[in-house]
Amino acid sequence: MISARDRGYLLGDGIFETILCYHNKVIAWDSHWHRLQKSALWYDLDMVYAKEEVLSVIMELMSKTPQAWAVVRLTLTRANSGRGLNYENSKSNLLITLEGHEFKDRSVVKLTWAAEARSAGGKEWSHKALQMAPMVRWRNIVRQKGFDDAIVYDLEGRVLETTAANIFILKDDVLCTPPLQGSVLPGTTRAEFISFAQSEGIKVVEKFLTREELDDSCEVFVCNAVNLISVVELIDEQSLQKKRISNWQKEFNKWLFA
Repeated sequence: MISARDRGYLLGDGIFETILCYHNKVIAWDSHWHRLQKSALWYDLDMVYAKEEVLSVIMELMSKTPQAWAVVRLTLTRANSGRGLNYENSKSNLLITLEGHEFKDRSVVKLTWAAEARSAGGKEWSHKALQMAPMVRWRNIVRQKGFDDAIVYDLEGRVLETTAANIFILKDDVLCTPPLQGSVLPGTTRAEFISFAQSEGIKVVEKFLTREELDDSCEVFVCNAVNLISVVELIDEQSLQKKRISNWQKEFNKWLFA
């Protein structure tokens, strides 16, 4: 049982991974586990849980769900370690949960811009930390306006990501995405999508993007671990439906599940 004084609950002092599963396959398991370990080291959280043990628990949970698709969440928090911001030890709790998921082989999303800019720099945004209140706020503001997600940008107006996904544009047969410099989450699907594109002979460039580049691009994609690749059909009131739509979603899924 996890204590009510667990610092993950009280202070958001913890990290998490959200992982897509299909039957007995855990998608990008090695990448997710590596990122969890890296973030645990960054936040000084004890990682005493064995990779094989955790995978065994996930597989047991999968065997008990009637759905083919499911989403697993690993939540690693700092255990009860005194009140206030100071902590006395690095002991951690690991919570493993699973729920069924309705995966769509082809999904489209409508985006708009976040309510305000996000500070950049440092390394905090390169970890999946529990302090998600700003992202929750931005996402639900835009959902009330009929959009699916918010595009996050820095104080200079450069595109970073959305509240829950990495972002790509295709322009002049070049796939572009914001660079990993601490301000963007190193998404597991982002890495897989880059590898897939390169295997298809597509040039990939990591560069800062502007609003104008999103408007002028042939295609805009977002990707995360749960929905994989989604095509952006609308940004604000500008429809992207008339632009070229590739078959990358299905092709990427085939490549990933091979």
